[in-house]
Amino acid sequence: MLHKVCSKKREKSRSFSEEMSNAFDEIKSCGINGNGFCDLSIGKVHIMAQCVGNLGGCDCGVCVNKAVQIVHDECSYSLVGEIYLDGCYLSYSYDNNKISSHDLDEGKGGYGNGKQKLAAIVVGGIVATIMLGVVYYFLKSCGKKDDGKL
Repeated sequence: MLHKVCSKKREKSRSFSEEMSNAFDEIKSCGINGNGFCDLSIGKVHIMAQCVGNLGGCDCGVCVNKAVQIVHDECSYSLVGEIYLDGCYLSYSYDNNKISSHDLDEGKGGYGNGKQKLAAIVVGGIVATIMLGVVYYFLKSCGKKDDGKL
């Protein structure tokens, strides 16, 4: 995990739990079946997930599922949460009128804002793709043999 933010304000009502559960179920299927980006509003929940460009559908789904599990484990009942993993980003908010910026509790790697972190994930994915291309080109060119013709 690169970064985690959970709000200090919490909600423990049954409707909150049901809406959050529905939203997380929807974002998991959207992340697996979509194009690496999903933005949903379900009831009072706004939830968004995005994967790096080179992450395939199944890997994107695995990453989003992992982010959802981290939310369940570490941000239980928080009104707002953001999870940044190596390959994806997940954010959610519940009834934005109840939360302000001083209610956020930043976790591991707490620096910069959401746009900077998302840009870092995207740039990291691009750099990784370029590096894989360079390695592939190098391996391909090393595999060519001189056939000895003059």
